[in-house]
Amino acid sequence: MLADPEGSRKLEAILAADVAGYSRLMQDDDEATVRTLEAYRAVFREKIEAHHGRVVDMAGDSVLAVFEAATEAVRTAFEIQSELSQRNEGLPEARRMRFRIGVNLGEVIERPDGTVYGDGVNVAARLESIGEPGGVTVSGTVFDQVKNRLQLGFDFIGEQEVKNIAELVRAYRVVAEGTPVSAERVAFGLRRRRMRRALIGVGGGIVAGALAGSWLWTRAQRRAPLANNRIAVLPFVSMSASTDDEYFADGITEELISRLSRVKGLEVIARTSIASYKGSKKKIGEIAGELSVGTILEGSVRKAEHKVRITAQLINAGNEAHLWSEDYDRELKDIFVVQSDIAQRVADALAMRLGVARAQQTEVGGTRDLEAYNAYLKARFYYNKGSAEGLHQALQYYEEAIRRDASFALAYAALADTYEQLAGYEGASAERMPKARAAALKALELDESVAEAHMALGVVKAFYDWDFPGAEEAFKRALALNPNSAIGRDWYGWYLLWFRRWDEAIAELRRAVELDPVSVIIGSDLGWELIHAGGWDEAIEQARKIFELDPGNTFALGILG
Repeated sequence: MLADPEGSRKLEAILAADVAGYSRLMQDDDEATVRTLEAYRAVFREKIEAHHGRVVDMAGDSVLAVFEAATEAVRTAFEIQSELSQRNEGLPEARRMRFRIGVNLGEVIERPDGTVYGDGVNVAARLESIGEPGGVTVSGTVFDQVKNRLQLGFDFIGEQEVKNIAELVRAYRVVAEGTPVSAERVAFGLRRRRMRRALIGVGGGIVAGALAGSWLWTRAQRRAPLANNRIAVLPFVSMSASTDDEYFADGITEELISRLSRVKGLEVIARTSIASYKGSKKKIGEIAGELSVGTILEGSVRKAEHKVRITAQLINAGNEAHLWSEDYDRELKDIFVVQSDIAQRVADALAMRLGVARAQQTEVGGTRDLEAYNAYLKARFYYNKGSAEGLHQALQYYEEAIRRDASFALAYAALADTYEQLAGYEGASAERMPKARAAALKALELDESVAEAHMALGVVKAFYDWDFPGAEEAFKRALALNPNSAIGRDWYGWYLLWFRRWDEAIAELRRAVELDPVSVIIGSDLGWELIHAGGWDEAIEQARKIFELDPGNTFALGILG
């Protein structure tokens, strides 16, 4: 039987490599360059053959090889770069020869003479061309095969265009040896949150101190017209005799922010920006100017045994006139009715002020069990401390809330988020992200309309499962249910950044900043988004705004650098 002159089709792992800056090396000293090239080619041959690969071509400064297994191709590439790095140490910096290596798994056509060509080779060559000198870049098909088989770390670097290939190609950079892949996946997004929280201290600490001097940044905002559809719920003051009841007042504030955030047409300032005003002596007009809101909701809470007194008042920030006020003296078991009434009264008052139809506010994923609710508020209190210790305490209270009411969907969603945050602080153990996924799915089983559960599921899909279509679907669903989620827009904006959807990413971060205007975390993320998109001047301006909130902030320094 005659061989097909066109060749046979095979599924193989393709390794493509070339020398970064080869022309410069040849121009500087062609003889020395050729000697080094021949010595380094010998390393390629040795490693490729040791891992059962086959050298196809070594024309010019390039290398092309094929392997039957993707794991062997990646091992070979990493070992080559490790040995060449050691050899380069003995050369002057100007004479060091660094290869870029790309690895792809795809179909090739192998001719009778041993040469190969086809889309699989084209993709490998593209990955090599975008790689770092001395580095290894692999395709998504390779990553899917080796992620649980090699003790290497991988960073996702986006989807790449390849000539004559219709679909974008996922690309990953090999970053370290000895790092479990599951942990590295989560680290791409969650490591930055752990670092930022440790430096910034969400819920107090540095942020609280820095915000006290935020007038420099907010001078321009004070002159901006107040938006009537924007509301800030100031921290409710705890009037209880015991300081141990502070969590209750904080919880009422957060609950009202959450409920109002789901009212269509309202823009509600996020809790992290509101927290800076706890204990503040600033006037209503001054706070409204800093936050660009037209309406302020403030109040107080007094809790004693089985009774609760809540005072709430809605204020027109423009003239500080009261739009609505109410005193509630109720049994503690009626707290759910009180919260619903306050939220609905505020929504109605704002609907009348804006001249729109009566706003509807619905309760989502809650509980009617007072003990479960009390445990949930304590969990939120410890969660907002912004520390690993606080997160561990929060887990205990969320689990207690769920034990008391197994249908408490919001508690399940919060439990998922807490596991994700702990993965950022302490590393992603084999349990944390799967537990986060399970809790998020349970919340959605109980109540599909819980935005926080969709967001938590999106984080798992994006940073652990690498299910990018599923992650985007979850993020979009969460924002459709709660368009006022600043942290949700932050996560989604960062996700869009991976795929170079610059305009969409920046739009999401700008919206997040509007909703959480004094958040150093979100402001920093906007700066990084602008850098990636090439908006240098805007990135510099954003860094300066962060400095006004927190002088010497590490992330702002990184942006300027």
